[in-house]
Amino acid sequence: MCARGRSQKAHTVRYTLTGTCAQISQTGSTLVIVCAGTSSVDREGAAVANITFRGTNGTATSTAYFDDGVRRSKETSTVATDASGATSLTGSGTCTGGTGVYKHAKCSYALTGTTYPKSNVSSSKEVGTVTR
Repeated sequence: MCARGRSQKAHTVRYTLTGTCAQISQTGSTLVIVCAGTSSVDREGAAVANITFRGTNGTATSTAYFDDGVRRSKETSTVATDASGATSLTGSGTCTGGTGVYKHAKCSYALTGTTYPKSNVSSSKEVGTVTR
């Protein structure tokens, strides 16, 4: 999507973003992950997230990089581990600023993810709306 000009009105669209992520560092209860993904609105992009866990509750800040702008977000989540050792994450997020089309954007989304046993690779999915 192109950045809107002064005379164009903001519009809201639903989107889905799917990604594959890998943990690159951990200090105490804080993880840094990197993700590559595809958005139904912004096409391909990459993200870096800093996630801090307190028990099963997590908070995160993330920066996602797309051709048409950079999106900063805050997220909250809950994690659970099943009998096979897979860890699932459910949560939500909102945009907190950015550049390009995300400079004044507003967004909210539901977040899900799974990390598989014996691997630091995870899958993630966002489903939400963005107004820009």
